[in-house]
Amino acid sequence: MEVKPDYLELGAVFSEVNLYKVPKFQRSYSWDGENVSQLCQDIELLYNAHEKDRDLPDHFLGGIVCVKVPNQSKLDTKAIYQLVDGQQRLTTLVLIVSRMIALLEDLKGIKDEAKLSATISSYRKKFIVYLAEAEGEEFDRLTLSRRDEVFFKKIIHKGDFDASKSDFNSHKLMEKAVRTIDKWLRKFTDSNNANHSLVNIDKLYNVIRVGCKVLVIRMSDVSDAYRLFQVMNDRGRSLTAGDLLRASSLGLVDEQDANEKELLELEKLWDEITIGGQKATDDRLISIYASRTSKRPKRSNLFDTYQNDYFSGKTKEEISKEVYRLGQDVARYNDLSEGVWPYKEPKCTAYQKNKLYNLIVKFKHTHSLPLLMAASSLSEKKFFHVVYLIEKFFFAYKLALKKSVSPITKCYTDTIQEINKSPNNFQPLKLADRLSRIISNHVSDQEFLGYVNSLDYEKDNDRRALKFLLMTCEEAWSWKQMGFKGGVLGLAGNLDKNLPAEIEAYSLEHILPKSVVSPVEEMEDLKHSIWNLTLLFDVDNSKLGDDPYVSKRKMYSESRLNITKMVSKNEAWNLDAMKERRDLLELLIKRCFYFC
Repeated sequence: MEVKPDYLELGAVFSEVNLYKVPKFQRSYSWDGENVSQLCQDIELLYNAHEKDRDLPDHFLGGIVCVKVPNQSKLDTKAIYQLVDGQQRLTTLVLIVSRMIALLEDLKGIKDEAKLSATISSYRKKFIVYLAEAEGEEFDRLTLSRRDEVFFKKIIHKGDFDASKSDFNSHKLMEKAVRTIDKWLRKFTDSNNANHSLVNIDKLYNVIRVGCKVLVIRMSDVSDAYRLFQVMNDRGRSLTAGDLLRASSLGLVDEQDANEKELLELEKLWDEITIGGQKATDDRLISIYASRTSKRPKRSNLFDTYQNDYFSGKTKEEISKEVYRLGQDVARYNDLSEGVWPYKEPKCTAYQKNKLYNLIVKFKHTHSLPLLMAASSLSEKKFFHVVYLIEKFFFAYKLALKKSVSPITKCYTDTIQEINKSPNNFQPLKLADRLSRIISNHVSDQEFLGYVNSLDYEKDNDRRALKFLLMTCEEAWSWKQMGFKGGVLGLAGNLDKNLPAEIEAYSLEHILPKSVVSPVEEMEDLKHSIWNLTLLFDVDNSKLGDDPYVSKRKMYSESRLNITKMVSKNEAWNLDAMKERRDLLELLIKRCFYFC
């Protein structure tokens, strides 16, 4: 990898013969008002420092990565660079200079019109166009991607920045950038003195030209430039691996004479694939690749990984097919990451489907997304079993006990391999066995029960865990009545599917009321533990308040919830009744979370 870095004044970046071209299919302009305002503010601080000390300090704007494009003729003196990274900043800087030119062109009452004309011409030749004398032709200093090229030209050459009729967000962002810049430039003008305005704008121009520094990294190979880009940090909105893949794949398709309709459809797909910024795009691509191959690629190698495996050396038909496939995978990833059930005509109930939402959104177990993507190719019943197993395991192993994720990663990748190898033959029991072994190897018999015993209703952070544990015990009731037949999959297959899905529908109920002080010290000590708690539907709990057990017993007996109904079998709520309940709940919890 040949790297040639130079720390240059911005004026030197746009030296006599330098031209920059954004790859034809690279991401469009994406700086919002905040990015543009920040750049303007940085330049203004530099301007003020110069006014105060007359000694112009340096201001580092960031880096750009570019690749020299070979000249087609020995007589061609232009130095054309393909701009791999840095387009957002350079585009905004050119917009700033173009608006300075527009401002100067509107000045009235200048004493020296020749000087004004020369000033405008010098700005234009430095940042807007290059005049190739041999060809007698002007070339734009900066050319944007095909989606933005025409609109950008209208702004810098004609001053037309109206994006009201455009369907592209990038055009609306450029219009917003122009309006932000115009408002900012008014700080340097004097409505009563055009000559004073000219002096100030020229000072500002020279501050930008000389005081703003850029690290220019010139590469000899596009792939190396993309690779280098991925390890560079940039305060602006850097390209993602998806943006680079977009430019590369569409470029390959375009080279094979794809028609305009094909290119537009692929561009729209890439818009959807890369939406949401760098981290979101990288996360999607990592999960998708892992779901396909069971291998988790490094962020720094995402471009190379996808380029080598799916795009390099392929025909336009193969590339198009892969982009469509990637678009479908992104849509599936987006749904799963929001807890959306992936089956169009589901047979599972809302309670069952909510397990996915609980796992991904509430528990934030996004590490499981590659496995869930692979599992979504299974039957709905098998997919539910996979979700159910992971939900129970992850709560106990990671959320409760904070164990290392390393064994989980190996378990998930092995399971992905099995699913991809033969979806029809995959049995969720294999996943249950793997998860059970992790529990056996890393969790002692009493470790999880110790955690359960430590939970206290009075601690806000414990209440959601208490509710989840009691709901799990409720799920296991029919399974217990069947003698725990079928193992943990018997549990998943026999839970009450008609329970309300949302955890907010349930409330925690103290059997020994909160306000009552028990004369039995041990009962008082356990009053806020799970052994003295049960579940009620929220509407029922509001009716009971802090009534004594004898007053609540009848409502308990009429409850739809088995773990509450069984409490009513006790004539009185005493220490023996509490210990009997503890033994039952411990049995259910161990069976459910230890997969035994």
